Amino acid sequence: MGKIAFIVSGKSPKTIPGGLGAYSYNVAKILNAIGFHVYILGFSAEDEVLSLDFATLVHFKNPYSRLLGLGAVMSASIFVKKMEEVINREFPEEILVYSAGIWGIVGIKLKKRLSHPNIRIKVLAAYFTTHKHEYRGHLKGAPVSDYGLFPHVMIRCLYIFARCFYSPIE
Repeated sequence: MGKIAFIVSGKSPKTIPGGLGAYSYNVAKILNAIGFHVYILGFSAEDEVLSLDFATLVHFKNPYSRLLGLGAVMSASIFVKKMEEVINREFPEEILVYSAGIWGIVGIKLKKRLSHPNIRIKVLAAYFTTHKHEYRGHLKGAPVSDYGLFPHVMIRCLYIFARCFYSPIE
C-alpha cells in the first residue's frame, strides 16, 4: 500500500467532538495531502469504520472510556490492536503514528511491539498541555460555589491522580 498514518485521537472526533477531534481532522487532511492513507482511531459507542474524503475513522468500544482521560494508559493496548489489524491487512512500507498528550504512549507501544525490518515506523507525539495543567484549570473552573462540593472534590481527586500517576510518564 505504501504509506499509512494513524492519528490516535482518543475519543472519536465525529461522535464525541472536542478540541483534539477537530485537530485530528486537520492533521489528517495534511497527511492525506502528502500521500498517506490516514486512519483516525477513537473510541465511540459502536464498533464501526467510516470513510471520509481524507481519512478512515475507526471507532471501537472502550471499556475504560468512563474513566475519561485517566483510562488512557489502559486503553493503549486496544489502540495498538486496531492498528495491527490495519497493518496486517495493508502491509505498508511506512507508518506514521501521530497522537497528542498521554495518547503518545500508543505509538511507542506499537513501535516496540511491531519489529518488522521492512516497515519504517515513525512516532510523533504533540503536547499542547499536561494532564496536571489541564486538571488545574478544571479546579479553577469548577469552584464549590458554582458546582457544589461533590463535583469539586471529584475534580480535585482527578488532579491528584494526574499529578501522581500521569505527570511522571508525561
